[in-house]
Amino acid sequence: VLWAGLIALAFPVPARAFNSYPIGAYHDRITKEAAAPAGFSRPALRALQKAVRAPDWDETRKWYPLRPNGNYRPEHHFDRPRDLSSSEAFVRGAAYAREQLAIAIDLARADDPAGAIAALGRALHAAQDLSSHSNLVRLPPPERQACEAAFWSGAPPPATLTLTGYDATAEDPERPPGDDYPHARYAKDSPRKNDESSTELDGDRTAFELAYAEAVARSRAVLDRFLGAIPEAARHELGIR
Repeated sequence: VLWAGLIALAFPVPARAFNSYPIGAYHDRITKEAAAPAGFSRPALRALQKAVRAPDWDETRKWYPLRPNGNYRPEHHFDRPRDLSSSEAFVRGAAYAREQLAIAIDLARADDPAGAIAALGRALHAAQDLSSHSNLVRLPPPERQACEAAFWSGAPPPATLTLTGYDATAEDPERPPGDDYPHARYAKDSPRKNDESSTELDGDRTAFELAYAEAVARSRAVLDRFLGAIPEAARHELGIR
C-alpha cells in the first residue's frame, strides 16, 4: 500500500512499536537478523517481514494523523492500557504471542504456509514489542531472565517490570493523562524517539540498542520453537532450508 510509505516520509509517525513505517524499518531488520540464519529463503523472509509489520499496518488509520483504528488490541503490542497493571498487560501479551505461535505451528502442519506465516508474524511482532515497550533492558539479569521465563510459562513477571502506558482513546495515545511511564517518553522504538532511547546503559550501548538486541534474541527463540515443531515437508513448503 503506497499511502503508508508516502505518509511515513512526509510526517512523523506516532509508532506503537519498533517502527514498521516505512518498509525496511526496525521490525523488518529485527526479523531479518533472527530469521535469515534459520534458513528462511529470500521470498520466505520477505513474506515473514510483511507478516510482522501487519499488526501495525492493520491496526492504524490510513490517514494523518496516524492513530489506532478499531482493530487495535493492546496485547498485540505489549501495550499497557489505562485499566491494566503492567503485570496484567504482560500476561495478556505473552498469552497472545504463545497463542499465535501455536496457531502458526498447527497451520504449518496442516499444509497452510500462508496462514502459518501470518500467525508467526503476529507472534513475532508481539515478542519484539515487549523489548521496546517496557523497562526490561534496565532490569538486573536475574529479573530479565525471569521475564523471559514468564513469557513462555504464563506466570506473572517480576514486580519490577513496567510496560509503557498507551491509551488509544486519549487525545495523544502515547501520553495517557496521569501515566508515570508513558509510551512517548519511555518506548524504545527507534534510536532517537526520546531521551530514554538514546541513554547509554551498558558500556557504549543505548537503551534502544539493548532493546533491539533482546528483540532479536526473543525472535530467534520463537522461531526455534516453531521450526522444532513442524516436519521437514512443512519447512520446504514455507521456503525454509
